[in-house]
Amino acid sequence: MEDQITLLLVIGILSVLHEQIHAQTEVTRSTRLGDIRGIKTLVPGTKIKYVDQFRKIPYAVPPVGLLRFQKPRPLDNWEGTLDATEFGPSCIQGQSGYFTDVPNKSKAEDCLFLNIYVPSDVTSDEQLPVMVWIHGGAFLYGQGMFYNASSLASIGNVIVVTMNYRLGIFGFLTLNDPIARGNYGLFDQILALQWVKKNIVSFNGNPDSVTIFGESAGGMSVSLLSLMPSNRGLFHRVISQSGTSNSPCLMVENSYLLSKLVGSTAGCKLSPNEDKESFLNCMREIPAEILQEVLEKIYDSATEFRLLLGFGPVVDGELFPDQPTRLLSDAYPNHHYFFRSLDLMTGFTSGEGSLLYDQLSNPKFQSHFNYNVSAGLSKDVLCGLVVPALVRDYYDNNQDIENLICDEYSIHSSEDLSSQSRRTTDAHGDFFLTAPTIDIANIHSKENGLSYTFVYMLSHINPVHIGPPQPSWFTRSVHGDDLLYLFGLQHHNNIDIKDLELSRTMMSYWANFARFGNANNAEDKSAPVWPQYTSDHQLFIDLDSKISVKISPAKQAYQFWYKTIPKYMKSENHSHDPSEL
Repeated sequence: MEDQITLLLVIGILSVLHEQIHAQTEVTRSTRLGDIRGIKTLVPGTKIKYVDQFRKIPYAVPPVGLLRFQKPRPLDNWEGTLDATEFGPSCIQGQSGYFTDVPNKSKAEDCLFLNIYVPSDVTSDEQLPVMVWIHGGAFLYGQGMFYNASSLASIGNVIVVTMNYRLGIFGFLTLNDPIARGNYGLFDQILALQWVKKNIVSFNGNPDSVTIFGESAGGMSVSLLSLMPSNRGLFHRVISQSGTSNSPCLMVENSYLLSKLVGSTAGCKLSPNEDKESFLNCMREIPAEILQEVLEKIYDSATEFRLLLGFGPVVDGELFPDQPTRLLSDAYPNHHYFFRSLDLMTGFTSGEGSLLYDQLSNPKFQSHFNYNVSAGLSKDVLCGLVVPALVRDYYDNNQDIENLICDEYSIHSSEDLSSQSRRTTDAHGDFFLTAPTIDIANIHSKENGLSYTFVYMLSHINPVHIGPPQPSWFTRSVHGDDLLYLFGLQHHNNIDIKDLELSRTMMSYWANFARFGNANNAEDKSAPVWPQYTSDHQLFIDLDSKISVKISPAKQAYQFWYKTIPKYMKSENHSHDPSEL
């Protein structure tokens, strides 16, 4: 008996040593641009599955010096064998509560890198579907390396690419002029996709089966990319998670105003005759860290509660001839039909309004407006702070609209603070993310015989949140809860088997969509069937501990924001329009 125990112990020790030795070994591939050396890594939660990771692959000439505030330039090749065993730095950005646990803590202006995850057991004659991930972070934060795509690549048998793109003032400075149109971060994304189109075959990827997917600002990005007919052929399917191109926060004038403010604060003022070239040259000479510090100080000094993006995409006359809501309509047939030709998966969490909680957690606002966000968000916070800010920024301070929104999201029982707190956050989440998602799904699916539409809602609360902890009254799936189901829940200890099963099911749905344009796999009966969404039937899947099919996601929110308010505004305009008399 003693000998058997000793033998088992020895086998166990050897097994651990074998796992440690073989969990990470080097692999080399030949590509059109030169040889590249990556690492073979053990997939989290397994003992036999491996993925080849190729990190810090440059896809553009470093956007520094005179190339700052310009479109990225493609990188032709590299000399010798490229070392792709370590992650590159994040793009210049401020501090965020969301993207802290990353392998490389450094930040740099030279940051245009991508990372590729390839199942190690892919055969030499295979071409796997490709999924290109665009990270979120309000166009101010984030990086590709935050998302370990090993499990998704292995379970889905797909190749996953993650990328960096320029953020904040470096990615979205604009002077509303051809000399500085803006949208450099979006041009980075497009160049990365062009790189994938040309080079992914060297990693056993199929360049004719590319799905772009992203969450939050990343979801908005992939949704915006799907409105550009010039992108035809670069990708074939789109997954926009908790963010779409028709969100009201996109394409406002804030980027232009912030660009001038950062410049003037940094000592680069526009001259009276608007010498924009001199302004840009001045801005290019300032160290990147100094520009970022100036931007952070501007944010920190803000005393007014606003619901606007900082820097972000703009209507530039090149990528976007008009607002996305117009491009989605048949007023722009090329943009409209390109969007509808792509298979679309889109959805949201049950508590997208958690983003408002994060903003209201600022001690400065809590002190100034006399509330405690942990205790709850009362009707006074809703009607005295949140709604006035929303109406000021998006409805020209229309007091009647303010009253409508306040009434819609008020709980009339003053004792139920928890319910009122959730409804207060709903006003934010419904307006910016949830209702626009349903609107864009309706536009895509209406009488569309060209492509598929799939809609989901994540209701199950992730045991491991990304970002700040939520208050006890927020009993919903928060903004970003979908991320760890797709990337990395397997890294954490003591995760319930039901969460791991949901994670695996979601990865399978996402990979099926990338492979077939359909979230279902006819040969795999383990996951519930996910029906197609149509504007007439509005079937969607509710991703909860028990997955189910339901009808009309966020029906009340969509009805209010896309029917009630527009109808009111139309009647109000008519009542004041002399031509109607």
